Amino acid sequence: MSWLQNKFEKNFMISTVDYVFNWARKSAVWPMTFGLACCAIEMIASSTARFDIARFGSEVFRPSPRQADLMIVSGTVTLKMAPVVKRIYDQMPDPKWVISMGACSSVGGPFNTYAVL
Repeated sequence: MSWLQNKFEKNFMISTVDYVFNWARKSAVWPMTFGLACCAIEMIASSTARFDIARFGSEVFRPSPRQADLMIVSGTVTLKMAPVVKRIYDQMPDPKWVISMGACSSVGGPFNTYAVL
C-alpha cells in the first residue's frame, strides 16, 4: 500500500478553488493577438463578458511578442506560415506557452491538404 501512496503524492495536488483562482490571478499570462483564420474571432470573444478571461488576468492581448508569454495559434498553419510562427515564438521571452485553438490549427480542419501542417 505504501508503494501506491508514494506514486500518487507526486502527481496530485489538493487545494481549494479559491487558492487556484488566486494563483491564476497572481500568475496571469499575457496572450498575444495572433489570429490566422476564423478561429481568431473565437479568441477575441474569450475576452468578452460572456467568457470573461479577465478573471484570470489575461484580458489585455499584447500586440508584440516581446510583451507576451502566451501565443494562441488560432487558425490554419500552412507550410509558408510555419517559419513566421516559429520566428514570433522565438521573439517571446521565457517562460512562454502556446495554445492551439480550434480544429484548423490542431489537425487542419476542413483545409487538411498537403500545404497544411
